[in-house]
Amino acid sequence: MVNSISISGCVVYDVEMRYIPNGTAVSEFTIKNQNGKRSTYVKIEAWDKLAERLAERLKKGDEVVVHGALIEHNWKDRDGKKHSRMKIRAKNVIPIDNDDDDEKE
Repeated sequence: MVNSISISGCVVYDVEMRYIPNGTAVSEFTIKNQNGKRSTYVKIEAWDKLAERLAERLKKGDEVVVHGALIEHNWKDRDGKKHSRMKIRAKNVIPIDNDDDDEKE
């Protein structure tokens, strides 16, 4: 079975970047996907060099297309209650250029 997803949207806040103990870069951000009057907010995570590039180049308000895999994080809180959250693990993130065609030569 193939786990592949593509989605476009607008970056909701600046990319958050961190390094895990082994030195691997991890970045996280959220995009807002607009479908008519309905908005969906999707968490995105990226690893290694892609994480570093995104932290350097993406900012709040940028429009992007994300290609990746859908992953589920499961955990238990202090009271033993189970939680889960879906995210997209990005394999490729493409900024969408929104320059007006009138400005291009």
